[in-house]
Amino acid sequence: MQTGQAQEIRPGAYGALIEALACIYWYEKDLRRFIETRAAGRPALVEGLDCDGCKRAFAEEFLDRLMADEEQYRDLTLSVMPEVAQMEAFLSLRRHPDAVTLVPAAEEAVAALRTWADKRQGLVEAQATRAGGVG
Repeated sequence: MQTGQAQEIRPGAYGALIEALACIYWYEKDLRRFIETRAAGRPALVEGLDCDGCKRAFAEEFLDRLMADEEQYRDLTLSVMPEVAQMEAFLSLRRHPDAVTLVPAAEEAVAALRTWADKRQGLVEAQATRAGGVG
């Protein structure tokens, strides 16, 4: 079905989201809070996630779960991606002594995710136009 294919999220977009989450949250507690809040009502997504280790591994494991059942979790993924892609403040990082290097890294990771989010939004709009849209 063409609609399903148009809705498919590219692996690179998931990778960009992993990178952005790992960069914008220095403290594991902040990343965990972000993920748990977004996954509210979907306990299977957060049960057993290892938040005591590397935050990148934590983000990867969460995104692996989203990818494993993309059809079920597509709405969540497509709400988190643009939310993260629009972040600019990075309050968690500004508390860190190395903020001068961490904030630019976060800005770069978010910009990369924004490219994926913008590209996907463009494809969705083009598909709606081809389908006749509402006029």
